[in-house]
Amino acid sequence: MLVEGAAEGTITLDGALDCAATATCALDVEATTVRIAGSFTGTIDARARVELLASARVAANVRTPTFVMAEGAVFRGQLEMPEPSAPARAPAPAPRTGAPAPPASATPKNDPPAPEPAPNPPEPEAVTPAEATATATEAKPAAKTTKRRTARGAKS
Repeated sequence: MLVEGAAEGTITLDGALDCAATATCALDVEATTVRIAGSFTGTIDARARVELLASARVAANVRTPTFVMAEGAVFRGQLEMPEPSAPARAPAPAPRTGAPAPPASATPKNDPPAPEPAPNPPEPEAVTPAEATATATEAKPAAKTTKRRTARGAKS
């Protein structure tokens, strides 16, 4: 539905409501998507999306899972963004062996035993400061040397 002039009241529809830049709307709207380019006051409950274009001037309470606002649009009001509805899950396919599937609420009677906790790691050996310094010195890699290159014909 496209509104290009003045509109007032309540609109409930399965589909999109577009308020053109020339529209002045004072509405309570329930729709799948709402797109506003003009002036709008009221409430919006959109099941999928609300989009405010750059020329939109909106003073409303909005409830929608997706809200898009272009740079330049003006919005004053409250925004509630519930999570989008999750699609229904299909039931798991039955086993191919021909045996009936166990009920979903069935639990196995023989639970596997709980794993045993890992043994504690051995305690590190005590090291004196002198041993630590000697070990650190031995572990240092040799310093890298760089060869200086000179231009051809130049003496170094």
